[in-house]
Amino acid sequence: MTSIRRAYPRNVQELDVLVKDIVLPSDLVVMQSGHFLVYYDRTEDQLLPCISSELPGPRHNVIRDDIGEFPFLTWELATRLLSSTSARKKRALVLVNDWQYVPAGVDRARFYSSFNTLPRSYRAELEKQRDIALLSPPRKRKGLLTGDFFSEQTLRNQYARHIRRVIACDELPADAELSRNGDVLSCSLVDAMGRRQEVYCSGKRENCTHEVAELLYSVHRMTGCNVFINFFPVICKEYVEAGTELCFGIFTNELRAVINIGMPATTVRTTQDLFRACAVSVQSSE
Repeated sequence: MTSIRRAYPRNVQELDVLVKDIVLPSDLVVMQSGHFLVYYDRTEDQLLPCISSELPGPRHNVIRDDIGEFPFLTWELATRLLSSTSARKKRALVLVNDWQYVPAGVDRARFYSSFNTLPRSYRAELEKQRDIALLSPPRKRKGLLTGDFFSEQTLRNQYARHIRRVIACDELPADAELSRNGDVLSCSLVDAMGRRQEVYCSGKRENCTHEVAELLYSVHRMTGCNVFINFFPVICKEYVEAGTELCFGIFTNELRAVINIGMPATTVRTTQDLFRACAVSVQSSE
């Protein structure tokens, strides 16, 4: 089970106070921000990152104006906020939505072969905060190589393999239920609201909840962090909170706190715009 505390900061100062009230000098903190979408440009027959600085052409004005500002605005806000905390170690990562607007058959490897390092604007901001190090996924000998970025699709694939191992090794919590219908195996758990939720089904594709659980587990395993801060589009709030609870319930309860910061991702122009509908949940294992 997890405990959850909610807050709705109205500006940078209120968010700063909230985070600093949780982060301790002894903490190792990992933060996810700068999150962006990848979309397929049919005219150019290529995948493009939905970051304003990376979409200079006039054909991309609509996309740039709608969702292109959120990535850098959250990266700038988050790195400055993290740098101002008292944590002993600080890491930052970028998560990429590389599945939602990628048509079947389009090669992600081609995208990452040409876009595999932080954009110049991200790098320049990170260099201002010299106490923060970039956290990149481990280099693999095979599979999709994503450079500096964590891939949502890769995390979904990893979750499927991970949960199957947990089931095979009989390491599920006591309230887990397994059921089989022909060749389809499913697993469910009771959530914090007392509702039984499916956490795996061999006949279905993984979703956002699963990728969040795997991200938290993977980052904790890589770094030993005890606090994770996640800046994400507020529309994804239910999935992010459910994924956090799922990680605590199945994979690890060694994270002291996960600070989930949901912010509007569309038609934002300034940092203050991010606080139009900012919703924070602080989740911890009981």
